[in-house]
Amino acid sequence: MMDHIAVMLRGHIRTFGYTHDLIFKFFDKVAKNVDYYIATWKPSSTYLSPYGFFNGKNLVAYKNMDIVQDYYSCYLSPAFLSLMLLPDKKQRERQVKYDAVFDTRFDVAPFLLKDKTNSAKIEKTILKPRPNTVYTFQYELHNNPSTNLLDIAVSDWFFMMDSPTYDKLIERMAVPDIHSSQIGYFKFAVDNNINVNICDYIYPIMVRPDMLYTDKTKGNLFQSLKEQHGNWGRLGYFEKLRILEENRVSSFDYITDASTCSIYATNS
Repeated sequence: MMDHIAVMLRGHIRTFGYTHDLIFKFFDKVAKNVDYYIATWKPSSTYLSPYGFFNGKNLVAYKNMDIVQDYYSCYLSPAFLSLMLLPDKKQRERQVKYDAVFDTRFDVAPFLLKDKTNSAKIEKTILKPRPNTVYTFQYELHNNPSTNLLDIAVSDWFFMMDSPTYDKLIERMAVPDIHSSQIGYFKFAVDNNINVNICDYIYPIMVRPDMLYTDKTKGNLFQSLKEQHGNWGRLGYFEKLRILEENRVSSFDYITDASTCSIYATNS
């Protein structure tokens, strides 16, 4: 177990009413001391403010930002919101030293996988990240709109790194948006000599609104959520709208150019 970590939650609130206790449970296993930093977009607060969920947790900073159109995209928004939190992190680091920084989202439920090679099937231990290295949980292949060819991308909803690497990766907001956030993140890291490694014993699940009906007390919650991932993109607009209203999730949070997430897009 690490001693002290920073967890940066940024973006739209979305399904945080469901994921918050899963997020806290995960990071309580990672380190003895956990500092939380959160940055959101103001329209996200239509139904839900995240502030109250952090009772008993060490919430260092909370930024509720007006939308800045120049930085409001899948690629630039995470870097912009991270930049808004950077002064608070720097100030806090005058008092503490972070073993790791985790960069993730409000609608992601991370799970620590068990060691299948061990007869007891115990959960693996997350070790400190190496310097100048960012860890994701999987690579992907995406079409690069600049070349119209397949290119290497990273799953960009859960990262682990040391503090200097986190700071360095924020500089990607100065690089033009190629309209492919996951390719762009990988390319920026490689171009800046940052190693990109896989941490395959962490599995973060993006919890879409249609998954909110899943009972969190079920024995195998991980498998149940994993099996449902991807269903949201196959639903029609009115079905998505019904689910959002029924669960009091802001529809604005799902107006996005990400086709697998958008309230409008459908893969069917």
